[in-house]
Amino acid sequence: MIELLKLLGTFANFSIEEECPNLVAWGKRCRERESVAKSLHDPHFEFTCFLKKKFRVE
Repeated sequence: MIELLKLLGTFANFSIEEECPNLVAWGKRCRERESVAKSLHDPHFEFTCFLKKKFRVE
């Protein structure tokens, strides 16, 4: 979901931080919790890997 929002921000001039500031603040607070941070992967890294595989880029 984060990847989609980043793409919308890049190509459609959409800012989740401007549209939903409370949601963004809640997400940031959750990621600061050690238990949550350990269980989540880096979404940017995973999405980059996905694109590399899809378009066969090294």
